[in-house]
Amino acid sequence: VSRKLADKICRKLLLGPADREKTLSGFSGKRAPNGSGETLQYLQISADQFQSVSEWQYFAILNLSEVRGFKSDPRWVATRLGLSLERTTEAIDRLFRLGLLVDEDGKWRRAAPRYSTTDDVQNLALKGSHYQNLKLAEASLDRDPIGARDFTWLTLPMDLSRIPEAKKLVRRFQDELSQAMSAEGAEPTEVYRMAIQFFPLTVPDSEGEKR
Repeated sequence: VSRKLADKICRKLLLGPADREKTLSGFSGKRAPNGSGETLQYLQISADQFQSVSEWQYFAILNLSEVRGFKSDPRWVATRLGLSLERTTEAIDRLFRLGLLVDEDGKWRRAAPRYSTTDDVQNLALKGSHYQNLKLAEASLDRDPIGARDFTWLTLPMDLSRIPEAKKLVRRFQDELSQAMSAEGAEPTEVYRMAIQFFPLTVPDSEGEKR
């Protein structure tokens, strides 16, 4: 059973968000967007887990463990992320306790190649994480040279019935980017975060709603 079908069944059964999330946590595969038949493996973390690691440094540490020259040392990690040693150590300890980070013969690595959270479920931790993304992006605008970042936007007329299709295209692009950047021969040295903002600029037409 695919995750998409499982989600459909959960909705038909009228499961609440918590039960639906718990059920779907067992379905971790995504079909590759390029039609190659490959499967992108995602480990879906629960809402409780994400609430514990919703701040940006947790996923930054998980990805930092894959860059060239990574050192399994809290001081080195703290320096690379510009954080205090105390905050870094706390984050590393929590990642180990949750099983998201593992130690293999003294070498730290992430337990799964990719992690995901639930889609379209109201969650305060997720909302807080999105707020944090906006602040990180704002800081990057002032700090990083143009050659090291890319900020773009697109304004377009929108048929609201096609919002699900737009979300699907965004997620497909994320998968394609993730695959391309981790292709054979890649030697990452930095950790980047990509955040795409897609939202209405117009106020709903009250007359149109009545019609």
